[in-house]
Amino acid sequence: MYEKKLKKVYVVGTPSVCEEFEHNGFIVDNKNPEAVVLTYDTTFNYQKWERAHTLLNNGAQFIATHPDILCPVEEGFAPDLGCLLAAFKAGGHSNPTIIGKPYSTMIETLLEKLDIKAEEAVIIGDRLYTDIRLGVENKLPSILTLTGESQLTDLLDSTWQPSAIIHSVKNLIL
Repeated sequence: MYEKKLKKVYVVGTPSVCEEFEHNGFIVDNKNPEAVVLTYDTTFNYQKWERAHTLLNNGAQFIATHPDILCPVEEGFAPDLGCLLAAFKAGGHSNPTIIGKPYSTMIETLLEKLDIKAEEAVIIGDRLYTDIRLGVENKLPSILTLTGESQLTDLLDSTWQPSAIIHSVKNLIL
């Protein structure tokens, strides 16, 4: 679990993500941050990659929000943060601290913020290796939706098995 309080971060993310960090008390700093935080970034470019690489070489901590490889989009799938993490690994920066799914930091923080108990929650997601793993490893019921990356055939070889499977989140409307 990640517990160190950071103040200054370089965020590889969209402008709205950077604003969220600032809204939550962080200083977004591209000169001398304590950490580089990689997020899903549809505005990613070479300059951001180069700046993050330099900051990591200069000792900034390496943090990522999640390791998802693909992101469902209207036309199929787009590269997600896991692809970017592979590029950073190729550049010599592996093993970031992942603060989101599938690690317990995310669920513990969320349950506390929402003031609910684990037995009152359920994880719904389209990826076995992050979403469903988050539920299984934190003893929460999990529902796999087949509208994203994971498909029924993926269940055959997966360590992480959902509590239930639905075709779409539309099936949850009561």
